[in-house]
Amino acid sequence: MKTALKIILLTGVIGYLVFTVATLSKKNEDYVCCGVDVVISNTSEKALLNKEFVSDILANKKISPQGQTISKININRIEQIIGENAYIDSVQCYFTPKHNLCIRVISRKPVMHVITDDTEYYMDANGNVMPPGNFNLDLCLMTGNISEKLAKDKLLPLASFLDSNEPWKNEIQQVNVIDEQHIELIPMTGDHRIRIGNSDNIKEKMDKLLLFREEGLDKVGWNKYAYIDLSYNGQVVCTKKN
Repeated sequence: MKTALKIILLTGVIGYLVFTVATLSKKNEDYVCCGVDVVISNTSEKALLNKEFVSDILANKKISPQGQTISKININRIEQIIGENAYIDSVQCYFTPKHNLCIRVISRKPVMHVITDDTEYYMDANGNVMPPGNFNLDLCLMTGNISEKLAKDKLLPLASFLDSNEPWKNEIQQVNVIDEQHIELIPMTGDHRIRIGNSDNIKEKMDKLLLFREEGLDKVGWNKYAYIDLSYNGQVVCTKKN
């Protein structure tokens, strides 16, 4: 009885070892892709992507990794196709231990929305241009006479400043560009426009405006002036309404 039990146990151990060796000797490339996991690494209210967006990119190219042998899946090609999308900053593909294809994506985050007579686009903090889409984004709106070079070199730092500083983030609803040296801010509060000249020294100009608001507009009224000009050194020049 003991001998029979030993034989059964020994047979079981040998069988397990054979199964383990066979499993370990099987190359990862011989497995079938069990699924696709999409991970958006930097989701936020200004991110333009979700998992369905990335999956649709592959579907539109008729690429369906699930069910295919891993050796037949070209992850470099998948990275290239997804990375060509204007809304995507970077993409990395790899297979998980469970033989799923993981697509890890970092999306671009627009900082401003540019609208001119000829074109419309988003721009991120690195100056990358993205086509507009059906997104509900709270962005700094830039209008007027704007070249792409002006947008990247001069307006992008202005938009980044307004977006990252209170109270201007929610107060300045639009920036109107007449030319590089004549830029106007359109605020939410008051019936006036704010002339800043060019976008240089924007912090000093906006600090000057904040002080003028506290010590001037609060006393004389927010609708007295048509223009508030910050382009002069050390002073605020106001133009009364007719």
